[in-house]
Amino acid sequence: MRTQRFLAVLLAATMVFGSTITAFAGDETGNGSASGTGAQEGYVPATVVKVTVPTTTATTFAYTMDPQRLLAQTNGARTGGWEAIDNDTGVYFKTADGYANTSDTVYFINKCSDKDIYVHVKAAVAATAGTNDIGLVAKASVPTTGEAKLYLGLNVTGTATALAYGTPAEVYVKAEKPSGSQYEITYANKKYDKTEIAGATFKAIPIQLEGQVSDLKTNNTMTLEKGSSTTAPKVDVTWEWKDSEYTGQTSVTTGVKSYVTKDFYTVTGATASKAAGVVGGNPNADATITPTKDSTSIVLTFAKDVKGVTFDGDELADVEGKSIKLSGNTVTISNKKAQKTDEQGWWGTQDDKTMVVTFVDNDDNDNNNPTLTFTADEAPTE
Repeated sequence: MRTQRFLAVLLAATMVFGSTITAFAGDETGNGSASGTGAQEGYVPATVVKVTVPTTTATTFAYTMDPQRLLAQTNGARTGGWEAIDNDTGVYFKTADGYANTSDTVYFINKCSDKDIYVHVKAAVAATAGTNDIGLVAKASVPTTGEAKLYLGLNVTGTATALAYGTPAEVYVKAEKPSGSQYEITYANKKYDKTEIAGATFKAIPIQLEGQVSDLKTNNTMTLEKGSSTTAPKVDVTWEWKDSEYTGQTSVTTGVKSYVTKDFYTVTGATASKAAGVVGGNPNADATITPTKDSTSIVLTFAKDVKGVTFDGDELADVEGKSIKLSGNTVTISNKKAQKTDEQGWWGTQDDKTMVVTFVDNDDNDNNNPTLTFTADEAPTE
């Protein structure tokens, strides 16, 4: 019996030892393989080359000359109403805000990340069919006696150049590249891209037309050379740009504006119009605040550094009641007595008062900092 138990243990040990020998047997071989696919995560160009050219319509530079001031005398009978214009010059452009003596401003905007751009703007007038177009003169030479004349000017970066028959007005302007990074890498629609950061600031070149015509209403002895047959000349405005100076030209930089992109602020306690301007194209823009129902506090948080805030021309420290406060990039407007029927308006004062927010820009000139002017709508939304 003892011998049988010994043989059993020996056999079991042999089986274990034998299986171990099998696992490392010298005459066994093996192989295998594995692979992994490669992928490029994406690619974003190191620089951005982007220029926003002026956006215009068929009426942007269209104008009406009114030497007899018929529109004002008839209270805009043809146009459906008329608002008096201070220092009215008798030449009218149809703008986003009604009729004005200057056209809407359009902008050339340098959104290149690392390039200056050079812009050539040209305006030309050509006599229309026949010979009845009114005579053109410089602004300072618009006559107040004798025969009526017309002034038309190309205003680029705040400086106007008079137009003349046969000789186009030409201006060369430099818009510098932005200071610091104005882009960030984002991922959307299954791709990477460089997009403007909220509050990104670029240099913009403002372009306008302006005009003035002799006043035959005030100076009733004046005449039109062709009488009722007198016509107004057509104006053609063209522009081009490149990333190097035009041969033989020196481009001006004075009057170039700072342009701030959209997505510029958030607001609670109200709705605020994202007016074209600081938030969409024009460095000096207007917006309207409409408080929500029962709101007694509005908070505006800006994406760009706020330089200062004024209310009705006064610094905040001088505002009676201290209902407007600035902390960092946040402006808080409080009116605990706000009522939908408040005769004094939501501000708690006259409803024509405005709040102007001024922002930091990329140069040392404090005279061209972008601003946003807020006017309160006294009727809160439901």
